[in-house]
Amino acid sequence: MTWKLVAAGRREAEAERLRLAEQARIHAVRSMEAVWSLGPTEFEDHIADLCRRDGCREVRRVGAANASVPM
Repeated sequence: MTWKLVAAGRREAEAERLRLAEQARIHAVRSMEAVWSLGPTEFEDHIADLCRRDGCREVRRVGAANASVPM
């Protein structure tokens, strides 16, 4: 009887793992859709924010004229 409970617990754990993986995949797609919808300046600002988040200290946005603009 105990082995049936263990097997059922394993099946339930695997189902939960798959559910969470699908949920993460959906979230990632939605996040990318938001990024894809950004305009050029918004996209540059978003990337600059990611760089700062990851520890970059001197982040500069380069505009269409290749002029460095401090952010």
